[in-house]
Amino acid sequence: MRRYRSLLLILLVGIVPAAALLVSAWVYLGQESPPSEPVEETLATPEPTEPPEPTGPPPVEVIAAARDLTVGTLLTANDVTYVPLAPGAVLSGHMRKDIAELSTVVGSVVRIAVLADMPLTGAALVSPGQEGFLAAALTPNHRALNIQTDQATSQAGLIAPGDRVDVIFTMAVPDSDRPPNTYSRTILEDIRVVAVTGDILTLELLPSAADRLVLATTEGSLSFTLRPLGQSDRRGRRPPTGLPAIMPPPATPEILPDPVRVQVFRGESREEVLLAK
Repeated sequence: MRRYRSLLLILLVGIVPAAALLVSAWVYLGQESPPSEPVEETLATPEPTEPPEPTGPPPVEVIAAARDLTVGTLLTANDVTYVPLAPGAVLSGHMRKDIAELSTVVGSVVRIAVLADMPLTGAALVSPGQEGFLAAALTPNHRALNIQTDQATSQAGLIAPGDRVDVIFTMAVPDSDRPPNTYSRTILEDIRVVAVTGDILTLELLPSAADRLVLATTEGSLSFTLRPLGQSDRRGRRPPTGLPAIMPPPATPEILPDPVRVQVFRGESREEVLLAK
């Protein structure tokens, strides 16, 4: 009996520490390792890129008003320009740049008020030669008068619709004893040109000025001088300029009278002498 007790004691002394050691090792090995620090990944920031441009059809340029235009405005080159429109916004009445130049509408009259940058159409304009053009172009209480001009002046591009001119009248005044003297004078100032057709200028005049101009055409010739844009001052009535003022007559040589023959006697001698009068 005593023998069995000794054997049991030996087993307890040897097994219990071994078991404790195994349990400790299992606990130690079973613990989770501490979490590692997160590694921040450095990612390259992409550079911003511009959005791709649209690949649709390009805009179409059409003739438009360069400023606000009121009814009755006589168009000049400063009144019109080109503006771009989306192809879908171009109407059949619009005047495209690839078909019509700005000069095609210069000289036309606005019959419908148009705002700046608004495309122009044929319905908004009346052109020279069309019915109602002069009635739309004339200022109230004025008259239109056609004047024949020198083709070299009118067709050289010097005078265009919308310009303002002075009218110079030239005539020859007969003289019974001498050749006729030619005189010139400005008889009208700041006159608006409504239309230019070949060698004919259509001028806008007050009735009294129209009477004076018609009379001048029967007595002499007319010339036109172009006034600066926006200048409306007038010098008023001034004396005519004659040829002597710009081309004095040449000096005539002095004509001396014939000498007088005088006979001089000295004793029996005689001498003839010429004396001036």
